[in-house]
Amino acid sequence: MIFFSSKTFQDKKLLVVGICILLICSVLLIDTLFASSFDSISTGFWMWKLLGRLHPMVVHFPIGLLVFAALFELFTLKNFNSNLRPAINLMLLSGIATASFSVIFGLFLSAGGDYGKDLLALHQWIGVATFFLGTTAWFLHRKLIAHNRHTLIKYYRGILFATAIAVSTAGHFGASLTHGSDYLSSVFPWSAGFDNSSSVEFDNDLVKNDTAKLTAKQELELNVKVRAIFAHNCYKCHGPEKIKGDLRLDHKDLVFKGGENGPVIVPGSPSESELFRRISLPTNHEDLMPAKEKKLSNADIAVIEFWIKKGAPWPDGKDSQPAFRLAELAPRNPELPAAQGDITNPIDRWTNQYFQKNKLQNYL
Repeated sequence: MIFFSSKTFQDKKLLVVGICILLICSVLLIDTLFASSFDSISTGFWMWKLLGRLHPMVVHFPIGLLVFAALFELFTLKNFNSNLRPAINLMLLSGIATASFSVIFGLFLSAGGDYGKDLLALHQWIGVATFFLGTTAWFLHRKLIAHNRHTLIKYYRGILFATAIAVSTAGHFGASLTHGSDYLSSVFPWSAGFDNSSSVEFDNDLVKNDTAKLTAKQELELNVKVRAIFAHNCYKCHGPEKIKGDLRLDHKDLVFKGGENGPVIVPGSPSESELFRRISLPTNHEDLMPAKEKKLSNADIAVIEFWIKKGAPWPDGKDSQPAFRLAELAPRNPELPAAQGDITNPIDRWTNQYFQKNKLQNYL
């Protein structure tokens, strides 16, 4: 057995890095060689579950520290011996230390979650690469400071900037696991599925007067409304990147396929639909969907009940229809209000019209 002590490593900073490397390698080795056992251990003991759930908090430290270390390095390109050098050294050391805990906590979290395997693997291994790149950058930085070996500067800076890119990429994939792979790209006008036209709006009065048959337009409006509720409240656990209970609610075929226990929607019968039963449970019920602190509003529950009662309409080919209402971005040129007396300035005329429209006494 190898014992680490201050006598073995005279430099306490080197001791910290050595312990972090040992922890990372040990957990990765156990996870690789004994994957099934690691999963059962990670999900069995409450302490491992707690550490896993701390990952989203801890992961922000290495992101901030390593990215800022790279940014500070940019200010030293013309003068390596800048006064920023001690701060960069501290950020590097703190960044790789917190990165090691982030990787370990992330492994515990992944063992107890239903995440997409491909994206999860990318997130994990880029996170591991970030740690080792950051460690390499710190060792080179330490050698540069101690021995003035300026021939290493370009290698150190290249690895440092690669570390900042890697930690940013890992963070992006982590966000994709939580919010979906198109969380950022879906807002770009050139992305697939982007629609800059006015989105359909659902008439909530239909829920109260549900005796009439829906028109094709009303079915589309209702479908978009239901999908918006799913997107806001359900995709985090039942979307493309995280699939709890083998249930996905982001595509028509997958919604009606159901989860590991079969279909969750029976068109025409809310009382027989497991999805409606789950969202209608009391707040303190353990089977409530979504989570207890995120119970759907009564209005949203009523819309989903109405949708199922009407046969759960989902027009073919409408999965690409935006689930969120998009504001019209086209420029407008409204007619300028007429001048009244000495009110001739365009801004004053708009203001005066507003005051008059809202029956405000002290208008211009």
